[in-house]
Amino acid sequence: MYPKHLVETVVQEYQTRTDLTGQAIAEKHGVSYAALLSWLRAANVPQRRRGRRKQTGPTLRQQHILALVKVYSYAEVGRLVGRCRSDIWRIVERWGLPEVAKPPFKPGDVITFSSLEKSQKFRVVKATVASAVVVCLKTGQKLTRFSWWRNNKMAHKVGGKTEAA
Repeated sequence: MYPKHLVETVVQEYQTRTDLTGQAIAEKHGVSYAALLSWLRAANVPQRRRGRRKQTGPTLRQQHILALVKVYSYAEVGRLVGRCRSDIWRIVERWGLPEVAKPPFKPGDVITFSSLEKSQKFRVVKATVASAVVVCLKTGQKLTRFSWWRNNKMAHKVGGKTEAA
């Protein structure tokens, strides 16, 4: 019923084009999916597995979580992104533990959370990967366990050791 070259082309494409579903290949060539399956059986070509295809890399959300794991514990990352600790662990197990992180800022750096002139500025006294000891430049108050994140915004550097208070 169908030309032999069409059957061979469709079977060949089914074997090589893993980015297309069987249904999409059948529609592309104007044949039914049932016909495609019968040609595959006749050619002894195994059918593809059912279900979703395997991911080749982490999604953008998972990349964000992996970046946060460099700085925070699994429980803290879970609270930040609205997932439980075990979900974070599962993502890290799936894609691998990121390389060991360094603190984002060094002692002596001046940081803030906003680019506005009125925002508070802090001088880093001691820095760890997840938190720091800082001194508020305006009030002189020393803050321990200072988190690099505030309202889902990362602190950014505005000056260094040479900048005056």
